[in-house]
Amino acid sequence: MITLFLILLAIMLYGIRFSSYHSDYITPESTNAIKGVFAVIILYSHLRGYIVLSDSISDQAYLFAVKGFGQFMVAPFLFYSGFGIMESTRKKPQYFKHFPRNRILKTLLHFDIAILAFLALMTILGYRYPLVNYLTCWFGWKSIGNSNWFIFDILALYSLTYIAYILLKATANGLQAKHICMATSILSIALWIFLRLSGKDTYWYDTILTYPLGMWYSLYRTPIESLLIRKKPSILILAGICTIFVVWHYVFFHDPSGIGSYLFCMLVVCSSTKIRINNAILQWLGEHAFSIYIIQRLPMNLFQFFGWNESPYLFALISIPTVLVSAHLFNRLLAKADSIFGF
Repeated sequence: MITLFLILLAIMLYGIRFSSYHSDYITPESTNAIKGVFAVIILYSHLRGYIVLSDSISDQAYLFAVKGFGQFMVAPFLFYSGFGIMESTRKKPQYFKHFPRNRILKTLLHFDIAILAFLALMTILGYRYPLVNYLTCWFGWKSIGNSNWFIFDILALYSLTYIAYILLKATANGLQAKHICMATSILSIALWIFLRLSGKDTYWYDTILTYPLGMWYSLYRTPIESLLIRKKPSILILAGICTIFVVWHYVFFHDPSGIGSYLFCMLVVCSSTKIRINNAILQWLGEHAFSIYIIQRLPMNLFQFFGWNESPYLFALISIPTVLVSAHLFNRLLAKADSIFGF
């Protein structure tokens, strides 16, 4: 099974570029390639939940890699999302005018289209869930066989960002981006507390504060980049973050505070100024990252129903290409839905 990670590594190495400083390290194209990498790692992680691995070195190495990434594999998506929103807030004066429609409702629509597919398949396969699942699965609070917690979190974070804007617009004169950032951070902490007290598993909230971290990075990227562009300071910063991250992760492997996630995001960002991974395959994966995430359990659940997961290698061999093809088709479906609903 470790061959799957070796294939991913080979894809990452194709077209890799090294430099003392890549000025385009956080452009949409560069971050899209990075998202493509983590979309595949998430796919590998979910694949593990359907199979029983052997004690072979290959299988255990695969398991070690998946466990090693843990929740870090989703943190960059939240970080880059917060970063992108703050960049747009600073550069587009009317950005929040259409924010509910373009960010919240569009994401909800895409998710609910997938939910309809899961509802149909799981019903046909004979699965039944409590009533509360059927009522709350549409915004990610409960599941009907689909992945859900990330969607709930991102919808909640988008909503809190807009609430922060509305509240500040009504009370503050000369509203600035930093005010929205500060208010969103406070509301995100409140969300963290709510999810923790509600009894949700740790993975529901241990990465959500990387979203406001991305917003803060956008605000202070200029002074940060002034250090990263210089060779010696950038190396010291990268080495320092890497050391602290490794030590923190080793000491606090179960880290509900999410500090390890913040360090991991900064490690990814700083590393991307030195190492540029980008090619057509990673771009495609990044463009389909949402669909890969949200649709992957559909074929996996189907193949598990037929018992094909009894052979881990067969299950991986048929699941991965099926997920990628399904993600492509789902992306096309979402494009048609967007045109119908005017997104």
